[in-house]
Amino acid sequence: MNIVHLVYSGVGGAGNICLSLFKEDLKLKKYSSKVIFTGPLFADVIEKKKNKFFFIKTIKYLQFLSWFTIILKLIKIRPDVIYLHNYQIIPSLVYSIFYKKKLIYIDHAALNYKTFRDKLIARLIKMFKIHTVVLNRENFNYFAKHNIDKKKIHLIVNGVNHYFFKKKKRKKKKFFVLGMA
Repeated sequence: MNIVHLVYSGVGGAGNICLSLFKEDLKLKKYSSKVIFTGPLFADVIEKKKNKFFFIKTIKYLQFLSWFTIILKLIKIRPDVIYLHNYQIIPSLVYSIFYKKKLIYIDHAALNYKTFRDKLIARLIKMFKIHTVVLNRENFNYFAKHNIDKKKIHLIVNGVNHYFFKKKKRKKKKFFVLGMA
């Protein structure tokens, strides 16, 4: 199975999660994974792998100008599944519809950073019945509030397990010793 991750090229949470998934796929050798980075700059931290990492330059606020290039790259790679880690849903959706391939949207944005484009993406997710992966309960509720089928929203908790690291209760001593030197 051929998999493509479409992610913003900056170093951050989405890129780190995408690269950890990519490295795990390389170890298992079960899937053929490739990563398409989009953004103004390609991060120097990411080591370049021939025929595995691709970069498509975008201009801030004019990302729609790169949609055709993204579609052409997807046609060339021919993925069976697209993991979308950024806001390039239109070119991914076009490829997904014409080639009848699976599109999975992974939402990395915190709830307080949701904007108009997140509402637009929620409508497209509802309209085209796209599976969505969220990283916390608040984002799960956000998409559920937009009348998206809860069976299409998948919660993967990202971060520290609060139940495992909870503070242990200690017995209080009834008295204490005070000494003098």
